[in-house]
Amino acid sequence: MLEQSSPPRMKPWQWVFFAAVFAAAFLLRVHDLSRIFLWLDETDLFNESIYGNHHRSLLDFAFGTRNGTTQSWGWSAIFWIVTRAFGPSIAVARMPTVLVNTAGVALLFALVYRLLPESSVNRFWPALFAAIFAPSP
Repeated sequence: MLEQSSPPRMKPWQWVFFAAVFAAAFLLRVHDLSRIFLWLDETDLFNESIYGNHHRSLLDFAFGTRNGTTQSWGWSAIFWIVTRAFGPSIAVARMPTVLVNTAGVALLFALVYRLLPESSVNRFWPALFAAIFAPSP
């Protein structure tokens, strides 16, 4: 019976480096988040239906936004839920994008780390540099 060897695990110091890159990615994405003015596509979602006093239901907002703009109903629904839960501010409205984009940094690291052959000298550094230079929207 052939035993499969498990892939080598990361050392504690490598986890520290990765955590620092992940934290830096989050902090860079969240820096001055509410001070940047709204982009044109953000005004499709962050409008009087969210910010004003005449609120719409989740389904009405999601499907109404989908029918009137290029936004999908799913992202509109996430936007509606977040602004209802945490308040209608620009930073709150942008936070789902920040979280998804920061998770993309970790995903890119894991992808590069797993795709490089185990026979390579060290898979950690290429994966870390890929995560560092991960694009931001």
